Amino acid sequence: MLLLKTAQEQIGFKIVISSTWRYSLGIPDFVTMFKEYGWDTEGIIIGKTDTDGPYRGNEIQRWLNNHAKYPYEYCILDDTPDMLDEQFVNFVQPSFENGLSFDNFQKMLAIFGESCDDCLGYNIRLK
Repeated sequence: MLLLKTAQEQIGFKIVISSTWRYSLGIPDFVTMFKEYGWDTEGIIIGKTDTDGPYRGNEIQRWLNNHAKYPYEYCILDDTPDMLDEQFVNFVQPSFENGLSFDNFQKMLAIFGESCDDCLGYNIRLK
């Protein structure tokens, strides 16, 4: 969670939930969950994708088409790769068991045109 929080604070991106947890949880539930980990995401978590399938990539694309400005600047963090072919350039796949790794973090930064060549552990400085 710390790596995602650090990236969000530096880059300023918003979060749209596409996790299967969105079937049973609303945005306030996610805000509460993140707050339990010490991160207030009020105003940062801005939506959820639909659940109309057929793949998560389709759901993400529909959200982008309906809510974001083109050209889209986004990163998909998901432990399952059911994305559209054109989305893989924006896709980071954390481990289901271990979550977001430092390599995932660096790839996410690169998607947003940032780098962290001198980051060490949790002592992270991007600028």
